[in-house]
Amino acid sequence: MRIARDGRNVWANDEERPTARHPVSHPPLVGRQRVLETLASLLRDSQWGGTVLAGKPGVGKTRLLNEVAETGRADGMLVLNVHADSATRRSPLYGVTSAMTGAGMAAPASPADAAAAITAAQRRTPVLLCVDDSHLLDEESSALVLRLARDRTGKAVVVTCDGNPVNESVLALWKEGRLARTSVDPLTEDEASQVADAMLGRPLAPVSAARFAMLAGGNLVALRELITCAVEEGVLTERAGVWAEGDGDLHSSRLTDLIDPLLQSLAPAERWAMEALSIGHSLPLNVATSVAPTATWEALESRGLVSVSGQSAECRIAVADTLMATVLVAQIPVLRRRRLLDTLLRSLGESDAARGSADVDTVVWRLELGEELPEAEILRASRKAWWANDWRASTALAESAWAQHHTPSSGLFLAKVMIHHGRRAEAESVLAQVAATGGPAEAAAARRTRERMRLVRGAPVPSARTDSATDSAADPAAAPVADPAAESPADPGSERRAITAGATLDAAIARMMDGKPRESWKIAEGLLRTEEPGRVAMAGSAALVALLSMGRPRDCLALVPQLSRAGEALQSVDVMDYDALNLRVLLSYARATSGETRRAESELREAIREAAAARNRTLANRAGVFLARLLFDQGKVTEANRLFAAACDDDLLLVRRVAAGGALHTALHLGNEGLIDAAYQRLAVPSEEGPRRVEIDVAHAMFEVHHGRVESAATILKDAARVASSAGAFGELADVVHALTRIEYAQDAVEFLSAGAECVQGRVDRIRIDFALAAAKGDPRPVAESAEGFEASSTPLYAAEAWAMAARLFRKKGESRLASAASRRCTQARKKYHGVPTYLLRVVDEVVPLSRREREIAMQAAAGRSNKEIAEQLVISVRTVDNHLYRVYRKLGVLNRRALRSLLQERGF
Repeated sequence: MRIARDGRNVWANDEERPTARHPVSHPPLVGRQRVLETLASLLRDSQWGGTVLAGKPGVGKTRLLNEVAETGRADGMLVLNVHADSATRRSPLYGVTSAMTGAGMAAPASPADAAAAITAAQRRTPVLLCVDDSHLLDEESSALVLRLARDRTGKAVVVTCDGNPVNESVLALWKEGRLARTSVDPLTEDEASQVADAMLGRPLAPVSAARFAMLAGGNLVALRELITCAVEEGVLTERAGVWAEGDGDLHSSRLTDLIDPLLQSLAPAERWAMEALSIGHSLPLNVATSVAPTATWEALESRGLVSVSGQSAECRIAVADTLMATVLVAQIPVLRRRRLLDTLLRSLGESDAARGSADVDTVVWRLELGEELPEAEILRASRKAWWANDWRASTALAESAWAQHHTPSSGLFLAKVMIHHGRRAEAESVLAQVAATGGPAEAAAARRTRERMRLVRGAPVPSARTDSATDSAADPAAAPVADPAAESPADPGSERRAITAGATLDAAIARMMDGKPRESWKIAEGLLRTEEPGRVAMAGSAALVALLSMGRPRDCLALVPQLSRAGEALQSVDVMDYDALNLRVLLSYARATSGETRRAESELREAIREAAAARNRTLANRAGVFLARLLFDQGKVTEANRLFAAACDDDLLLVRRVAAGGALHTALHLGNEGLIDAAYQRLAVPSEEGPRRVEIDVAHAMFEVHHGRVESAATILKDAARVASSAGAFGELADVVHALTRIEYAQDAVEFLSAGAECVQGRVDRIRIDFALAAAKGDPRPVAESAEGFEASSTPLYAAEAWAMAARLFRKKGESRLASAASRRCTQARKKYHGVPTYLLRVVDEVVPLSRREREIAMQAAAGRSNKEIAEQLVISVRTVDNHLYRVYRKLGVLNRRALRSLLQERGF
């Protein structure tokens, strides 16, 4: 049995723990605290005889009923579980009789006997009547429930299901005001994610969680079956401690069994309509009515099987249940599917409103029916799918164009799409074929695409010219050549400009990957003035990353009109060679750091949902790492950790670095040793690939702090600050300076704040710098002002830490009233931070403050290290360690290491 303790999963024995092939079949009850509190209140209230639990099928009403029953038993109540089904509905008093015998009571001979026995039991022990599936209850049991409720004999909790007729006795009690109505809503996306995590025993990647939540539609039973099927069929696999969905599709009979009763109730015309709609996803109303009669769609709508949106010419019909559509499509026989596709194509072709709106689907269907289509038409559909983030469809269409036409243009396009989709080895093979069969221009374009792929993914590029445009001009033979489609044959100088622009663009990306944002921005800024949309968009990708590193998010947002125009122009002709972190995601994060946090979070969550619908893990990872940053700042450490961990195996080096550092950083703030060990092991791989990111340096430093090596952490951070300052990465410098301040090295931190740091535009980055400056001066009032700034920016952890420091500084100045007020503000802010106390938060708990060195030695001693080991680690004498420990014991009022360890654990060390 699973026992919930402090929000964690605890298993009574190893046999019940989820395994790789056997997820937990009965997930914990999550997201229902409000409903449970309502039920508890109603059952205590003498005004009510109980409540009716109402909701859609599968939302967890029976689970709630069982939870209420368990709580009732724990409180000493006599619980009668009345279960009904269609098979026993005609058996008089069957429901109540089975409940009474199950509770150890004698079987009643009549309804009167049952009423008398239950009334007698109520005099000794409070009775709780739990009725499931009340619409199937036999008449005698229904009448007895009505009688008992009217006589106020015990309490009743009755389950009704939307879409089924309400039991007449229950309806009467409801109308009489004896039973309250409690609605049970479908699971939210977050609640579904919690259920999935508990079933699997480890976190489910956010994009997979969003997809399963979408398929289940808030239905707990459907979610449970989906996850079980996905694990059994290998669609869900565990990688680096995170469960993630692969490219496979679900074909389990379990899902068919779940949906089949509903499908069997469909008339032939209704099933045909539902099949066509499931294939087409969503159809204009005039197309739908040419596929099936209007009366059929009206009947399906009345049963809640289809949804209608829009008005007049914009009116569209879609399947209401995504899981049902998925199962239905999988069941369609081949010949019937071909007939359905032919019908859909004919109907769409006859509709003026639909013409041009379904290019991707119609091209896919025509190819499936065996048509030979022009290369341009297939590539146009593939390009449209790519820009819609449906990279699976885009890749499939590009593969069809390559298979049918095998031209250099289709090969180059396919290679680009494969690169974005993470299929590098296959892209290399296609590019090799293009280079071997095409002319010099095609071979040069293939080489350039290959080199750009390797460059942005951190692989060595031996032949790439990335130093400057001058290098390319000096060596035309070795210079990279841009795609021929981007050149203008009428202009004899266009080829040279394309060569120069291509090399300069690669140089901007190279500088960005090397951690030199100021140089990257200077190069990209020149390219943003060009007229070619492809280069403007790709230069924009490098420019946004560089500007964010430099702490200039407002300058990023100033580029929005220009990048939007370039993107719109590019959509009609090509896809991007590379899009370092996704322009859309980068702009959302720029909004967040400029102060539009709520809008940015909404945009990033929407991107993840779109990625889930299209099964686009690449987009999910890009959006996920930046959403994780926002959530961590907001104190939502668990969700941030899941997002970071899911992106640690991303195809892009830059994403892997950010994710690996974030995964360790958040694991440390959760205090989960298992997560910390796993994250630290992952961190070793990206840290060896090229220049290190600030995220990794900060994570390494916090790891050192976690193990009591504060001085070592400070050394790491000071090195990182030195590198960031020299590179002009003042946004990253703000992170490092803040990290130094958080371990009480503020005076060292402010030494790295050069004049360029004054130009930092980010709202929180500016407060981080002000906090460091105030802490270095030791003045509590500006420190308190920084704390208020952090609070206003919805960063509770940073606010709590600043209040902790302000409290100590006020106390040191003898201003006890202000110190107490700051301590209270610290406590309030900590309530919004869902993690373990950090280094700076522990300081406020000390009645007699320890010095930095005393705290460092105390932490190492509590960790079990001997005085000799501590001395070697800190490069001091054993006698010095002895003296420091003596003062620590006196200040903290402990006598030995065991007492010291207990005290520090209580304080969150």
